[in-house]
Amino acid sequence: MTDFTTNGLLYPFTKGDVKGHNFHGNQYEQVASSEKPPVSRPPVGKFQLSESECEVVAKLAKELDYPIDNKDKFVVAIAKMLGMDKPATLSTTPLEKPNLFRGCDRKGAESLTQPLTAYGQGGGISSGPGVYTSSEKSVASQYKTTAVRNGRDGVMVEISTAPYTKVAPPEFIHDKYSLSNDQVPKAPRGWSKEAKAGWDALNNYATPSLTALVHGYQAVEYPFMGHCVILDRSVMTVYFR
Repeated sequence: MTDFTTNGLLYPFTKGDVKGHNFHGNQYEQVASSEKPPVSRPPVGKFQLSESECEVVAKLAKELDYPIDNKDKFVVAIAKMLGMDKPATLSTTPLEKPNLFRGCDRKGAESLTQPLTAYGQGGGISSGPGVYTSSEKSVASQYKTTAVRNGRDGVMVEISTAPYTKVAPPEFIHDKYSLSNDQVPKAPRGWSKEAKAGWDALNNYATPSLTALVHGYQAVEYPFMGHCVILDRSVMTVYFR
């Protein structure tokens, strides 16, 4: 099946092993759930949704009327479809070696360990919905300070990510995330009209985080910006300060 990216469709890639990467190591390991048999999905980096699931996406896009104005709800629904809606694990003791940090208010911090209803709780949206974190504690501190200035209880979230975290490699990120009409790939042959509408909706409303999600990635890292957007919160163990 053709890779389903936005601008990334023009630049196919394979998984890499990048020096200095926060998730350096076995980040592409497949981990089965103990709760139920894993859903058979294509390899990470390939488009994950089936024809029937794209039909559901089409209905969702229609219900939201204009998904770009409801992109958080749009991405949350797809995360649930892919089973990437589990909460983070809360540690009652300080983490030995946190590799990421997130500054936000108390509500935003506590939402990480609750059922996924909205990504945008005390975080950014510049790269699309997700849990915004930074490898630099000083950067996260600025957001904690902003929460305090706005009269909220500021919290520093220390994060340790699981070694098996599937993170989009740097080459996945490109300058643009929309394609001109003559560059958008067609849905697979034989798909229903509804499924093709879902495929088109994903293309039309793509962001870096949504594009990563529908390719099976649990996070998107931006080495040149020092931040990482987590899509599957279950890869995180968190401690609040």
